[in-house]
Amino acid sequence: MARSACYATLHAAEALIFGRTGRAAKTHSGVRPVFARSTKDLPCPDRDLAGVLSRAFERKESADCGTDPARIITDEIASEATDAAQRLIDRVEALLGVPHPGAKG
Repeated sequence: MARSACYATLHAAEALIFGRTGRAAKTHSGVRPVFARSTKDLPCPDRDLAGVLSRAFERKESADCGTDPARIITDEIASEATDAAQRLIDRVEALLGVPHPGAKG
């Protein structure tokens, strides 16, 4: 679940980068700094969007290489990661003007 949340945040970040710049980041690791630059001028609370992406990558790394007991992904952490991913996706959709299904307009 934490890995899926990471990829959800990654793809949302890539969408925002492309939507704001018309360009795509070349690598997964390149998404973070480009996303941070693309969101730095946004008003609060949007400035933490880059932090959400960064934490998602950390959780994915822990899930993939979970050998350190202090970094084990619990169900609670995975649930928090999923919630954070959804908040980021919702905010990116709003910033890009993506209409929600069932929205009137």
